[in-house]
Amino acid sequence: MWSRFEKITALGSEIKLAAKDDGSLVVTAGGEAARYYPLADDLWSNRSRDRLFVYRDGAGAPVRIAAAMGTMTADRVSFFNSSDAFNAAVGLVSLFSLLAFLGAWRRQGRDVETTRLGKWLAGGHAASAFLWLLFVGTLTAVSAMLGAKELADLQAVGWPPVSMMIAIVVAHLTALSAVAAAAGVFPVLAGSGWSVWRRAHYVLFAAAGVFAVWQLVVWKVIFALPSG
Repeated sequence: MWSRFEKITALGSEIKLAAKDDGSLVVTAGGEAARYYPLADDLWSNRSRDRLFVYRDGAGAPVRIAAAMGTMTADRVSFFNSSDAFNAAVGLVSLFSLLAFLGAWRRQGRDVETTRLGKWLAGGHAASAFLWLLFVGTLTAVSAMLGAKELADLQAVGWPPVSMMIAIVVAHLTALSAVAAAAGVFPVLAGSGWSVWRRAHYVLFAAAGVFAVWQLVVWKVIFALPSG
């Protein structure tokens, strides 16, 4: 399943561990925290007697945990493979997209520095920013739809749902626009005629877009079809 588009439904499902001075662990999952107390090396138990075991690599670093009698396991992931990275990337590109439209609104009716190439680049910038905001809205709507229904209900109406296929199409169009925006960095710097601040904003927007596209790949939003 995690090689398919549905991986995005696992956003926010990480289990976070925090070690305390008394040797106990605070385990946070699904917004709820539980405290586990040490029983032996790499073995902890909570007050409900649910045990948690930590597996380590050859260097002694923890790489996996097991709980619920070993029926639930979780591997260690880096920041760039976590929900935090995805949320940061989408949040940044959304912010710069909104700022792009705010800047365009402020320039209305003003005589601003630009060239003919700069006008074309401004159009591409606006189109890419619009697609990012459209993607965020579409993904939010699809996530809400998937979370509000049981699997049986979703299968009854046909899987994958039309809304999911629309989200996939929008995601790929958005990724293409981000690649085009990144390719436009040099023309913006060399031939747009824009102010320093406007060019700086564009570079940051393009960088955030590349970061976000990488996260779309990591979370199988693009280059992966839904199951079924």
